[in-house]
Amino acid sequence: MGSVDADPELLDKATHTIIQQVEGMKEMVNAFSEYARTPDMELTRFDLNEVIAEVADLYQDQDVPLELKLDLQDIPILEADAGRMRQVFHNLIRNALEAMENTPEPSLKISTRYICDEEMELVDIKVEDVGTGFLEEIVEEAFDPYVTSKAKGTGLGLAIVKKLVEEHGGRITARNRQIGGAEINVLLPITVESGDELLLRARRREKIGTAHE
Repeated sequence: MGSVDADPELLDKATHTIIQQVEGMKEMVNAFSEYARTPDMELTRFDLNEVIAEVADLYQDQDVPLELKLDLQDIPILEADAGRMRQVFHNLIRNALEAMENTPEPSLKISTRYICDEEMELVDIKVEDVGTGFLEEIVEEAFDPYVTSKAKGTGLGLAIVKKLVEEHGGRITARNRQIGGAEINVLLPITVESGDELLLRARRREKIGTAHE
């Protein structure tokens, strides 16, 4: 029997495709593991603004030019899991970068401010990008697992963020900006113990809002 020589170019292309698929599967498995794991939180007291600045600094020298603006106002020392908070901002920045992949001049702004609401101390965090925004039909489910309108990613990045924020008793919401792009808003209690109170107040306000509709 005769042998048929494989086309080197075709073989190389097929190999590259297989490698890409394997990497994609590994990324999804790793993301799912992060979503599913529930290790005990290691609570410490630290400056959240410093953590945000450290994470943001890692994205300043990327191949793609990115205008990353920080508007970090004075906030009290936060009681939280610093590792989880770092992951929150890594995921939010990566999500924004993926949304701005085809944006000529990608720009991202992260801001913090202190709120004292009826003697409850909160940190209000906003992450704003100039990307494509959320599809209107999925913006309400933006933090659900595997919900995404992006070509890249696992659909778990924002779901992991929501999980980590809620572990601290916080709240997270998403909306499309009128000028284009998306905004993620996070409310974190200064101490984890006050997180339950934050959630209770949010539910009360939702009931009041529904009653007045």
